[in-house]
Amino acid sequence: MNPTASRAPVDFKVTNDNALSLLAGFSRAARAAGWTDEQIKETTDRAMLREYRLLQVTLAAYTAEYLTEG
Repeated sequence: MNPTASRAPVDFKVTNDNALSLLAGFSRAARAAGWTDEQIKETTDRAMLREYRLLQVTLAAYTAEYLTEG
C-alpha cells in the first residue's frame, strides 16, 4: 500500500487532549471516514514518532477542518 495515497478527510477536531485520547479519537473518526486499518496504523505510527505538538499537526493534516482552511 502506498502510504501517500489519497485518503478521505477525517471529521475530527484536534484538541489539546492527551496524546492517547487524540490517537483513539482520530482512529475512530478515520475508520468512520472509510480508512483501512493499515492507513490508520501508518498515520498514527508516524504521529507517535514526534513530540506532542507535531503529533497534533500530523493528525490535523488529515482532518476535514484543516484541509479546508485557507
